Amino acid sequence: MARGHPLQPRQWGGGSHRERFARIRGYVEGRSVLDIGAGSGVNRPDWMHAMIAGVAADATGIELDDQLASLARAKGFNIVTGDAQHMDLGRDFDVIFAGEVIEHLSCPGAFLDGARRHLAQNGILVLTTPNVFAVSNFVYRIGGQPRVNTGHTCWFDEVTLRQLLHRHGFEVIERAFVPHRTPGRARAVVASVVRAMLPGRLAYNTLLVVARHID
Repeated sequence: MARGHPLQPRQWGGGSHRERFARIRGYVEGRSVLDIGAGSGVNRPDWMHAMIAGVAADATGIELDDQLASLARAKGFNIVTGDAQHMDLGRDFDVIFAGEVIEHLSCPGAFLDGARRHLAQNGILVLTTPNVFAVSNFVYRIGGQPRVNTGHTCWFDEVTLRQLLHRHGFEVIERAFVPHRTPGRARAVVASVVRAMLPGRLAYNTLLVVARHID
């Protein structure tokens, strides 16, 4: 992360994975799921992939970091070491979930092409990514360096992400702006007051998009 901002803690794990899981559970429950970046949070008690695997008909993960993938396999989960931009798993899935992944990639189009090849006939792609126009991003930009994850390569909004998806054979069937838990009691109070005055596209930090491949 970049250096801290007085309105945002230096150490912040990005909120609860349980809150994110509650929002996407309906898409993955009872289905075959490919989870992109599945090793992220493997040592957390609210590890996203474990929660997905707990409700999916079957769950496979792909993880670039071999150490994280090995830790996940040691816990009994089906995690493949590989690059989501060049994946070939030899099967398809009802759902591909990529939570906070696309903004890290060097070539997101290659990832989307691979995702399309791995989706079943009526399968869906579920993406979450930081919402570039969330008001907090402008607050955190005041003075000094921007508060940006140093692993990120780009920002998306609902227009640019829809355009990228369309170019790679997908149509958006659902879009939403999703809130996250604000750490710290004082910050949470201030944030709730500000967000109450704004539409979701400005108030909420996460953009959720569901897409299906175009026949």
